[in-house]
Amino acid sequence: MNRAEFDKAFPPRASERYGGIEAVGSTLWLEHADGIQYEKEDGSTALLRPEDLTKDESMMKGSPHLKLMQAMSGDTLLLTREQWLREYVLRMLPLRITGDRTQAPLLLNAELKIFTVQQRFTVNPGVIYEQQGIIKDGRVERDLTKEQAITFALRLTPQRGAVKKFAYYPGGINDYGIGALEENPDLIRMQLGHRIYFELYRRPQGKAQAALIPPYQF
Repeated sequence: MNRAEFDKAFPPRASERYGGIEAVGSTLWLEHADGIQYEKEDGSTALLRPEDLTKDESMMKGSPHLKLMQAMSGDTLLLTREQWLREYVLRMLPLRITGDRTQAPLLLNAELKIFTVQQRFTVNPGVIYEQQGIIKDGRVERDLTKEQAITFALRLTPQRGAVKKFAYYPGGINDYGIGALEENPDLIRMQLGHRIYFELYRRPQGKAQAALIPPYQF
């Protein structure tokens, strides 16, 4: 039995899925959607279609989580907004977002904020000895109050259409674990792991939103 036959005979359960990898080939799974638009540094607007997400997933090897853990604060000056979105953030969102089929296909606008924070804000609160840098088992552990880490906040707001359904698939990856989730009829707010704060509005907004916050503040 080859892999295709195995997957057909034993399809993954919802708790085992890796976002939309099995269905559409990309971690972020968009349905009835034209894609995600974002503003580049030069002020122009670019559009990522669902097929672009699939292409990125097939071309970029390795875990974006591991790459992010290895990234340094200076990388915030070296990488473009497009690179952060396509190489890191969108590949770290095991979400399924479905547009309302009674309306035009969903067009989402992405607002991305990059934060450099103390490393202690990207580990579990129980890792006390690492946070304090005390001696453990005869050696000095890392002092996470003096190391820097990169975290993100991402807001997706419909410019056209509306969000009908939303689903989250942890995929068995520890860093994908939800730190917190809140929702109301207008907005879904999540902290995924320790490095991403995520907002999704269900319909277009006629007013300015509050400033994005780093994940540890949610």
